[in-house]
Amino acid sequence: MEYSPSGRAVHTFLCSPGTGESGVRARLAFRTSSVGPSMGQGIAMTQPQRFTRDDLDKIVVNNISEFGWHCVNVIEDDNHPPWSYTIGLYETWEHPELIIVGGSRATSHAMLKTLADDIEMNCQPDLADANCHLLLGMKCRFVEVWTRYYSDYVGFALWYYRKRKFPMYQIVWPNRDGLYPWHSLAPRHFNEWQPVLSGAIPPCAMDGATD
Repeated sequence: MEYSPSGRAVHTFLCSPGTGESGVRARLAFRTSSVGPSMGQGIAMTQPQRFTRDDLDKIVVNNISEFGWHCVNVIEDDNHPPWSYTIGLYETWEHPELIIVGGSRATSHAMLKTLADDIEMNCQPDLADANCHLLLGMKCRFVEVWTRYYSDYVGFALWYYRKRKFPMYQIVWPNRDGLYPWHSLAPRHFNEWQPVLSGAIPPCAMDGATD
C-alpha cells in the first residue's frame, strides 16, 4: 500500500506492464482491493473481486517475473499530485527504477513502458545526458531521487527489494514556457504539482529552460 508525504493513506493502482490498464485499486482502509476488467483481456466483471495484501504482493512479483517490471500508480487526492513508478528494472536489467510525479496515469504508464521496452532492447537512456531526452514527443530530464523520499513515495518498491539498495531516477518535464520546476520563474502551482525528489539538480538543468 502507499502513503502520501503527509502520511495519509492513498489509493494505489497496480498495473500490468503488458496492458497499461489498472488491474487493482487498493483500498487501504479495508486491506482489500477491487479488481475491474482490463482492456485487451476480454473479461467483463459485474461484481468486483476482493483481494488480500498477499494477493497484491503476488501481483507485483508475477508481473516482474512475466514482464521484467511492474508499474504502481498512485492517484491524486485532496489536491495532491499523482505519481507512478517502476519496480523490477533494477533487478531485471540493472537499470535504476523510474518515477514520474504529477502526470496522468495513462501518460505516465506510456512513458515508463516506452523506457522499459528500450531498456529491455539494451537501448538504455543516458540518465546523465546534458541534453533533454525526448520521450513521447516531450522533452524531459532525469534527476536522481534521494533515498529520504523512498518511504513516502515508493513503499511497494521498498517492500519488494527488502533491505537491498536500489537507485531511482525521476523523470521531470518543463511547463509550456520551457521552465522546469526548479527554475526561479516557474509558477508555484507547477512546482507543487511536480515536486522534485532530490536536493541536487544536475548542472545541465540549473538554467531550467529547454533548448
